[in-house]
Order: sequence, then C-alpha cells, then structure tokens
Amino acid sequence: MALSNTSGLTGLLSNLSINAAETEAKMNSIERIREYDSLEQEAPAVIPENRPPKDWPATGEIVFKDTSLRYRQGDLVLKKLNLTVAGEEKVGIVGRTGAGKSTYVTTKKKNFYQFY
Repeated sequence: MALSNTSGLTGLLSNLSINAAETEAKMNSIERIREYDSLEQEAPAVIPENRPPKDWPATGEIVFKDTSLRYRQGDLVLKKLNLTVAGEEKVGIVGRTGAGKSTYVTTKKKNFYQFY
C-alpha cells in the first residue's frame, strides 16, 4: 500500500511542477503585454499631409561624392561611395550581409525616397 501511495504522490508532484511552469510562462507573457502596452505610440506609417505629389520627382538627381558612413565608433560601413541617380530612375541595392545596404537606404529614405 505504501508503494502504491508513493507512486501516486510522484505523479501528483510531477503534475504540480508542470502546472507551476506553465503558470509562470503565462504570467511572463502578461508582463510583456503590459510593458508593450505602456510604450509610446509610434507615428503612423503614412501621413497623408506629408505625402509628396503623385508626379514627384519629375526632375532632379541625387549625387553622392565620397560619402562614408559608420554605425558608431569603429570601422566604416560605406567607404567613399560615389553614385548618381537621375530623376525618375529606380535603383536596386544588392549586396551580401553587412555590406551597408540598410545604412544606405535609411540615410536616403529620410531625405529623398519613399519606399514601399
């Protein structure tokens, strides 16, 4: 009888530890939701009053001369970039991981391009 009760107790303790772990995981997810809910709201992706005209850019060009960029103190990501993009021209940027594609696009997006 003692062995029978001991094996039942082992199963009960096993279920108790599983339930405790699941409860802790669910409480962590609630903490994350509360934290994300308290974050400052981001600006909308598109602000209609700040959109460029439909025919933009009709003319013009973008010129880079010996442009160098880095993420922070350390090595340059882009070194002496020379590039000319004519008006109404579309450009694709390709390269391997860490080549500086995101840095280049982020720099241009703020001032010249509207990417979709």
